Amino acid sequence: DLYKHPALGAADFFGEFVRECRTAGILPFAYVAVLGDLITSDHPEWRVKYLDGSLWERGRARFAVEQSFRYEYCINGPGRNFFLTVVREVASKYDVAGFWLDGMGAFPGGPKGATCGCDYCKARFKKDTGRDLPKGPSDASWPEFNQWRRQKYDEYCADLRDAVHSVRPQARSEEHTSE
Repeated sequence: DLYKHPALGAADFFGEFVRECRTAGILPFAYVAVLGDLITSDHPEWRVKYLDGSLWERGRARFAVEQSFRYEYCINGPGRNFFLTVVREVASKYDVAGFWLDGMGAFPGGPKGATCGCDYCKARFKKDTGRDLPKGPSDASWPEFNQWRRQKYDEYCADLRDAVHSVRPQARSEEHTSE
């Protein structure tokens, strides 16, 4: 299991839920929060950074639990593959009819996303465009950068859907952005 809360021990509550739903004729969906705090505590190098290289941190006042949803992982780094693997694992292990992928709007390029300047974004933007990341909105390459980061977000959403469908071709996949 890639990510299972240690307090659950050997219990598989979701497996029981899926079985009971199927027995009752209900189509179960898997809720997967693709939020960074699940993995960035173990991998702080995967966190989103501002263009100046400083660590991006969501304002904690918005949330009831002070430490929840504080950091995001960059979708251009290893966190991307981590969650693609999680989705494939859930799709393989459980007979679900679909996935509700929550938290998508916060990623760089997403509707409420940060502008990431981490090393992964620097390298990928340079590879894709031949340019360095812009320093800010007044930079001539800013519109190109915003288009690029939206493209990377759209590609990540498509990759998550493909991960679901690679295991469960008939399953639904919904991305939630709070917009």
